[in-house]
Order: sequence, then C-alpha cells, then structure tokens
Amino acid sequence: MTRITLIRHGESQVTVNKVVGGPRSCVGLSAFGRRQAERLRDRWAAHPEVEVDAVYSSAYPRARETGEIVLPSLPGHELTIDPDFGEHDPGPDCDGLTYDEFDRRFGNPDWENDQYGITFPGGETIAEF
Repeated sequence: MTRITLIRHGESQVTVNKVVGGPRSCVGLSAFGRRQAERLRDRWAAHPEVEVDAVYSSAYPRARETGEIVLPSLPGHELTIDPDFGEHDPGPDCDGLTYDEFDRRFGNPDWENDQYGITFPGGETIAEF
C-alpha cells in the first residue's frame, strides 16, 4: 500500500502581508511559519510518526523553506523540488496584489462553488489547479 503524507507549509509572509501570494511574489515563511515548521521537525525527531521514501516540495519559497526546516527529522533523505507541484497559480495579473486591491479590481470571487470559474483573471481555475 502506498501512503502519501501531505504537509502544508507554515504561515507565509504573504499571508501576514495580506497579499495574493503566487510563485512570483512568495517570499517564504513568516517568523511564526518558521516556528511551526521547527515544531513539526522537533516532534518528528523525538517521535517518528511517518515512514518516508521521498520528500518533495513545490518551488514556492514557503513550501521549500518548510521542507528544508523539516528535512533534518527525516534522516537519509533530500528535498526534491518539483516546479509542477505547486499551489493554485493566480497568474501575473493578480500575483502580488494586496487583498484590498484584488477586491477593488475583481470583486469577491465564488471560491467554494465553481471550480471552473475564473477566480484569478489570467490565472488558473480551481479545476486547472
């Protein structure tokens, strides 16, 4: 049986700054996000909970940084960066906009109910993601 364990990155700096944070504007983790990743690393080092054959990360700095922090608790592994394994890309027109600017330009999209809807003009739909 194959088991996949997904770990979401710690709190990102773009979230703290209230910015649409895609691959063009992501600057990594906030101080709190680094502490979150460190706590997971320390927990796994003290009490291994997962068997690991491979460790992957997207190229987003927040994900890569989380992986780099957690990796020492998974001895014998390296972090493989896969640029196709990333979050919903908001596209160049929306990436880096503040939440307020995004709302002024594009309104409040239906995040939950229309996977084919245009959440980010010029970016991926939820279905494409």
